Amino acid sequence: DKVAPPPIVVLAFNRPQYLGSVLRSLARQTVDVSKRPVFLFQDGAVTAYSKIRYARDEDIAASIAVFESHFPDGEVIASSNNIGVAENFSRAERHVFETYRYECAYFFEDDLILSKHYIETMDNIWRQVRTIDEIAYFSAYGDHLTRESPSSYALGAQVKTLQHHWAFGLKRSHWLEMQPLIRPYLDLITGKDYRSRDWYS
Repeated sequence: DKVAPPPIVVLAFNRPQYLGSVLRSLARQTVDVSKRPVFLFQDGAVTAYSKIRYARDEDIAASIAVFESHFPDGEVIASSNNIGVAENFSRAERHVFETYRYECAYFFEDDLILSKHYIETMDNIWRQVRTIDEIAYFSAYGDHLTRESPSSYALGAQVKTLQHHWAFGLKRSHWLEMQPLIRPYLDLITGKDYRSRDWYS
């Protein structure tokens, strides 16, 4: 059966120059990413809690502008306050899995420039793992913990345990199952400056 391509979710803060490089790589994929939903979840500059400024307004505006230049039909969901990366991820996940109820979504931050085949590869993996309950997250960036050159890799695909959630796909079914487990953590970080979060509870 035909599997709908997952939406693209990009999370950004105050590095528009980095974000621009990531978005250019997304726009130049072998599959037409503009044909699917693309979201930017932009964090804000000043926290609502301590009123500390963590970014310049012009960098926030530049991030939104560079996103709109690459994906004019994309949806920008900007936070009016600085909420930190964990809350930004949480609201992005709720948006795609609760509001839109997508079966799967791909999440990207502003620090990984993608091969032009990345989304095509992710789509191929998604079709393979869609019905495998043991797999919740997946990605296609290889083993970033080694310092081997690509030429040293054996030909053919290798499947390994995902150690770092970076440019990843996540299934809605597993996200729903995780919510009771992750709720205590979200309760610890929500409503306070992320950089001042409780590291010991």
